[in-house]
Amino acid sequence: MSVVKSVPIKETGTIMGVDLGIKNIAVTSTGKFFKAGVLNDKRRQYAERRSKIQRKGTRSAHLLLKRMSKRENSFSRWVLHNISRRIIEEAKRVGASVIAMENLKGIRERTKKRGKSHRHRISLWAFSKLQKFIQYKALEEGINVQFVDPKYTSQRCSKCGSVCQSNRNGSVFRCRMCGYQVHADYNASKNIALEGKSSFLGWVVCKPAWNREPVVVH
Repeated sequence: MSVVKSVPIKETGTIMGVDLGIKNIAVTSTGKFFKAGVLNDKRRQYAERRSKIQRKGTRSAHLLLKRMSKRENSFSRWVLHNISRRIIEEAKRVGASVIAMENLKGIRERTKKRGKSHRHRISLWAFSKLQKFIQYKALEEGINVQFVDPKYTSQRCSKCGSVCQSNRNGSVFRCRMCGYQVHADYNASKNIALEGKSSFLGWVVCKPAWNREPVVVH
């Protein structure tokens, strides 16, 4: 019989935002970057092997593909579990009682409508799994999880609030209004935290000290 750990939700008044992406699978509003390189490299390796095996078209090839798929999923889940654990550790370190993340529903709908590539569909699977792992680990630690509308979070300046499509150029965010320049994923994570804050008036958005550089976690 399984036992569910029940922990009262904390109310410290602090929110940490988490942005999800293809190159950096997760970036927190405290400046932690979690790279997706290991996942992407492994997916690429499996994709190349699948392509060669599929051309054979035999029963043994089909069985091999099924085994490969299981191994790939197992590896991906292991990586995502580790990333989610480190995100929870970061939330605990800064005393966050809420983790804000983007609602993936809108992203799924846009992906279906535009017929996005297999790479994007796999990324959505990884994002969904990572969010689920973060959510249940957070609740075990008494940390609430809130899902917010990601609309304009990549275009809005987290410093002055202005929205402009040209603010972002790849991984660089530079506000056309106030000149604020920072990594685009980091800016988005702060906007996600601010979106979460709007539901909790008087709460504090988690961000690093001004003299601290964002931390990249491999």
